[in-house]
Amino acid sequence: MEQAKRFPGFGQTLLMMLATVILILGLSIPAAVVCILFKIRLEENPGLMGCINLVAFGAILTLGVLLAKAPLREVFPMQPVRPALALPLILSVLGAAIVLSEADNWMHSVLPMPQWLAKLFTDLITAKNSFWGSLFTLSVVAPVTEEMFFRGLVMRGFLSRYSVCTSVLVSSILFGIIHLNPWQLTSATMLGLLFGWWFVRTRSLLPCLAGHALINSTVLFARFLPVRISGFNAGSPLDATVEFQPMWFDLLGLALLVAGVWLFAAWSRNPSVENTASAAQVV
Repeated sequence: MEQAKRFPGFGQTLLMMLATVILILGLSIPAAVVCILFKIRLEENPGLMGCINLVAFGAILTLGVLLAKAPLREVFPMQPVRPALALPLILSVLGAAIVLSEADNWMHSVLPMPQWLAKLFTDLITAKNSFWGSLFTLSVVAPVTEEMFFRGLVMRGFLSRYSVCTSVLVSSILFGIIHLNPWQLTSATMLGLLFGWWFVRTRSLLPCLAGHALINSTVLFARFLPVRISGFNAGSPLDATVEFQPMWFDLLGLALLVAGVWLFAAWSRNPSVENTASAAQVV
């Protein structure tokens, strides 16, 4: 029996992404006016930026749930996963943080980031203006809003319309695009593939939320580590010359990532097998 197509499809997802961006821009204007009146800079208040994103994504997610006409637990599945998966999750995230950091270095060497954007990212990840504001935005708002949207609402719709591989790949590319700049496109897409695969393996958003929060926290706390590694937590995106990571560090990151992915695959159940068996019984 053919599965009914669920909301959203590809086109509907693009419209929701566009609406989210418009809402963020629309909410930023009055926020910027207030900041001007109080003689403060909007970009120097990461907590306020996080609140704007939270409200914008929250409105679109609410609309999406209404259009999906499904219970929250179905759109945003949060069923518990095996505690043992914490180890491969941590290994995967630490490995991905190192590997994608080097990928970002190569990207910056090919396409230098504008100084104003580099300063914005630098201030955010170094918590220059507000540690708690940066932590709130990076480790709470971004994981919750983006995972509920892309791995929750969007993946639910895609998996009812497309194959698993297509659903994960396309949703990951869209996840990269929503960041609205080429310097985050590759890293966000790669993370989207990892988180999407976790969701398919577990049918739960919990690993995705935890992994997203952890890797964003890794970016934030890397600057506070006592050990300085070139290309990772030494230097600054504002530097004219791009530094690359030592080879041993890249190999370490790759080994951690491979080990984490292998262990996650070995220790997680495969819902597709169970779903196939259930479908066979129904037929």
